[in-house]
Amino acid sequence: MTFWNVLYLLFVMAFIIALMYGVLFLLKKYVYSYGKKQGYEGDFEIVSTQTLHNKKFLVSVTYLGKLYLLGVTDNSITLIDIFDEIPDSINSAEQQMIPSPVWEQIRKKMGR
Repeated sequence: MTFWNVLYLLFVMAFIIALMYGVLFLLKKYVYSYGKKQGYEGDFEIVSTQTLHNKKFLVSVTYLGKLYLLGVTDNSITLIDIFDEIPDSINSAEQQMIPSPVWEQIRKKMGR
């Protein structure tokens, strides 16, 4: 190989690396930022979690004005119940920034 062949090889490699960086930059800018431009910040909020066992949790989530009770393990997420009305204790706790007694409301609805 001559000096010019090595120089040409380095130039082509630099061009390919720059092209890959440009494609990744554009993907990050336009594809992975979808929703941020429309003001999307997420419609759900994790209200509380309760550990049941190692890697098994009950999670209460608000989404679009409803409260969802989810069973979460390391392999799956299962919908347990949907509450149409969010209990007042959750709304007042969000305003006061203190933990809410969501589990008491869930136990009352489930009859326990």
